[in-house]
Amino acid sequence: MAQQLDTAKPSDFDVKAAERQTRVDHVKIEQINTLNKWITQIDAFVLFLNDTNSDSIQIQLHSAPCDSMFENIARSEKKRISRLAADLGTLGQNFKGYLASAND
Repeated sequence: MAQQLDTAKPSDFDVKAAERQTRVDHVKIEQINTLNKWITQIDAFVLFLNDTNSDSIQIQLHSAPCDSMFENIARSEKKRISRLAADLGTLGQNFKGYLASAND
C-alpha cells in the first residue's frame, strides 16, 4: 500500500473540471426540484389557511354558527391565521425568487 501511495501523483487525486461541473449540476437540479416541492406545499397550505373557497380554515370559522366553538376560535384566532398565511405566502415568494435566480 505504501508503494502505491508513493507512486501516485497529486494530479491523480484531482477531480476533473468536467466531473466537478456534472456533480454541481446534479446537486443544483436536485435542489431546484426540492425547492419546487416546498413552494407547492407552502402555496397549498396558504390556501388551506386563508382562501375564498369553503374548504379554507378562515371561511369555515367565519361561517360557523353563533355561540359555537368555531365562532370562539374565529374571534380569537382570525388575525393570527391571516398573519400566518401572509408570512407563509411571503416565504413562498422568497423561495420563488431563489428559484428564479438559480435558473439564470
